[in-house]
Amino acid sequence: MLIKQKPKNTAEYFRISDSAMLDYLMMHGAFPLYSDGNYFYFVRTAEFEQVLLDYEKSLGKEEVNASKAM
Repeated sequence: MLIKQKPKNTAEYFRISDSAMLDYLMMHGAFPLYSDGNYFYFVRTAEFEQVLLDYEKSLGKEEVNASKAM
């Protein structure tokens, strides 16, 4: 369930607004707990951080593939 407000202790959450990143995270099982209309807030967990690392790695692969195509 998505709570439509900003969390009280934002230090306990990752704040994300990038729609491509949001799509990737949710496709890989990470869902936000809060949304204030501008940002989505994800609980800081080891599992979530791993999904973020995987996302960053996937960006690197796309950039490498794009430069090879040129």
